[in-house]
Amino acid sequence: SRQAAAQAAKKEQKANIAEKNALKEKELAMGMTPAVKKLIGTDVLLCTECGMTALGPIKECECKGGKKKPGPDYECGPQLVIAAKSRSQQSKDAVRLENVAGQAGTAAARAKKKLEA
Repeated sequence: SRQAAAQAAKKEQKANIAEKNALKEKELAMGMTPAVKKLIGTDVLLCTECGMTALGPIKECECKGGKKKPGPDYECGPQLVIAAKSRSQQSKDAVRLENVAGQAGTAAARAKKKLEA
């Protein structure tokens, strides 16, 4: 009957929502926020031991015996989060150093103008 089909569909929908919420909680627990997901993008884990990924920050695997590729059931999420956060921090540090250098140049120019005036 229609009512039984509607109730079954509703139960299935609730189960799907519960499963999706559980997955979101698991991702948040490992630090995978929407911003981090964006940083990860198409990155893939290449070595499970050293955490080398396709996008970096580790560019070369130095593990004994070579790369240890993740298996199909290996949870790559935590290592991808760490790599994405590390790349983000590196780019922030580079921008910060660039800003400091610019500020130093501006300060020197102002000091020079004061001496000339």
